[in-house]
Amino acid sequence: IAIIERGTSFGDGNLSYYGINSNTSCRGILKIMYGYSDGSRGKISAESTSELLAPYTSMTNEEIVYNLSQRGRDTGPLRLFGNFLRVAGYKFLKFVSSSHKERIFFPNTECSSVQLLNSGAISVNTKRYQPGSSKPQELKFRCNAVVFCTGGKQRIPRPVIASYGIDSSKMYTSDEAIKRGKFEEMLEKVKAAKSP
Repeated sequence: IAIIERGTSFGDGNLSYYGINSNTSCRGILKIMYGYSDGSRGKISAESTSELLAPYTSMTNEEIVYNLSQRGRDTGPLRLFGNFLRVAGYKFLKFVSSSHKERIFFPNTECSSVQLLNSGAISVNTKRYQPGSSKPQELKFRCNAVVFCTGGKQRIPRPVIASYGIDSSKMYTSDEAIKRGKFEEMLEKVKAAKSP
């Protein structure tokens, strides 16, 4: 896994720069810290700590979590959600890097090209901008999947579509994939591609 981020932090998606309210409740966003063995959403309560996901066990003492829990079912400002997601992103990265001894986050890095190789792997070429240096450092990653987090209304750039050489109707952004109808449509296309 390589997480390439043009900004300096991971997780908030620049939400901290917005001054409007979300349509998600403050209690609802706290659910991302919890996992449920039966796959249900469950309820957050004082007894839920045993279901807290490993990367977020130290977050319960964070002021941002306290502020969100005090607001309960009220919707919250995107700025507050952005701050929470930035803390959650930091905790996630710290957990992965300490438990797997892997560095996976590359801040201040810009993706310059993405190529599908004959082997099926994906080559991602990037430029990393170091403070105090005028020349960017070039980094190359090989991976099995790429997630484009473009912010705002997501779109897949035309050069990327052209580089894959696939019909654009078979490409989905993460925003589309979380919509029920689009997700089911995507699954059907995957099943059809796998059938003989």
